[in-house]
Amino acid sequence: MVNFEQPPTATDSTLKVESLLEQAGIDSRYATIEFMGSVLFPCTASTFSDGEIILAHQPMEDPTLQEQFGHTRFDQGKFGTYLRELFEGPDEIMRGQVDLLIRQSAAYMAGRVTRREIQLPNSPTVVVDSAAKKLRFDKTLEADLVEQPKVVLDYGPGLQGRFHIHQQLQDWRNNRFRPYTHLALGKGPFINTFLQFYWKEYAGPRAAEQAIGKIYIGREDGMADASNTFIEGSKRRAIPVEIADIALASGIHLAGQGEIFTALRNAFTLLRPNGVLLVRAPKAANDRTTFTSAEQMVEVALDAGFSLEKTRFFNTITGSNSSGATASLSAVFRK
Repeated sequence: MVNFEQPPTATDSTLKVESLLEQAGIDSRYATIEFMGSVLFPCTASTFSDGEIILAHQPMEDPTLQEQFGHTRFDQGKFGTYLRELFEGPDEIMRGQVDLLIRQSAAYMAGRVTRREIQLPNSPTVVVDSAAKKLRFDKTLEADLVEQPKVVLDYGPGLQGRFHIHQQLQDWRNNRFRPYTHLALGKGPFINTFLQFYWKEYAGPRAAEQAIGKIYIGREDGMADASNTFIEGSKRRAIPVEIADIALASGIHLAGQGEIFTALRNAFTLLRPNGVLLVRAPKAANDRTTFTSAEQMVEVALDAGFSLEKTRFFNTITGSNSSGATASLSAVFRK
């Protein structure tokens, strides 16, 4: 059996908020539970949620706080950059401290989202409808599945991963069949921790205990490293490497190109026969495009072994006039 477990991380077990604040030039008297809930956790979530959480706050009167946390929005201040530099830096102790802060922030945000204190998009962009054997996306589009999926490989799940929980619970409670395993491959601790605590908040501790590590498995080592690990582990154990029925590459266009390309190539290896890969991404706009376009992703998938004859393409417009409509391309590959 493939080992899906998360590689261990070494962190200090106690979060020392005072030292994090003092190094940023913030008075340690702000290291209170109230400040953590109203400022520190939201700022950390805004920094490590890959742009999915952007929070405003009341105007800061203290000039130092205003500089660190922005005048009215957390993404306007310096503290998020400071945290990211520590998390990616050489100091193992400080990396561990920021890791703990990220996990506590993710848990706190999962509760607020579940209680609808924070508004996020309330409809999924991708739905795995096991009962109908359909993969649905962009509300009106769909692709047939040969059989009810057992494993869904989700590259860069983001906060949209919570909709898998809704679907899994629906199947679970209706006693129709065993829910598919949601294998969520993200980078860093925020999304995995958020989804684990969302399970607890949304479904209850007992259901979460039964689900986490069984029908929800989260990874934090990134799309490339995690999928490489699955392939290498299968080969070492001389067991089948084809483990997934669906691979989702939706909304990962802002990740590093190396991450994306390795994930797409590995998707072909990890999918079972008749398995489906969904790619959804904006089209290239111009020569200054800073994301990996859908066309580039399609080219890599075809080079990996997917057949053009078995691929369906859908041109769509994502976003809205208020948020900025984007010409996008969805492609459904079948192995």
